[in-house]
Amino acid sequence: MADNKVFFMVKWQVQPGQEEVVRQALEQLVAHSRAEPGCLYYQPHVSTTQPDLLYLYEVYASPAAATAHRETAHFQQIVLETIVPLLLSREVVAVSPLGEVVNSHF
Repeated sequence: MADNKVFFMVKWQVQPGQEEVVRQALEQLVAHSRAEPGCLYYQPHVSTTQPDLLYLYEVYASPAAATAHRETAHFQQIVLETIVPLLLSREVVAVSPLGEVVNSHF
């Protein structure tokens, strides 16, 4: 990929009974994250077969923008202090698109 964009796929497995708490916190996180100048795309998903599995697809303008996201107060408070303690597992994978990214605004 010729440009500097950074792509992440994130998988969270939520502890039983904590799904609604995590989803409410995630709504706040999404609003804050989408307002960041370097955040190009931030979309949560839930598994259609396992409601305890949440996925995030994130795109940042640069590695510095991705780092800045993780250093924000909302990331520290919402993700690290509120959500992570309610997860069974958390996986963050940096990915790169294969071929041209179509139908996107980033």
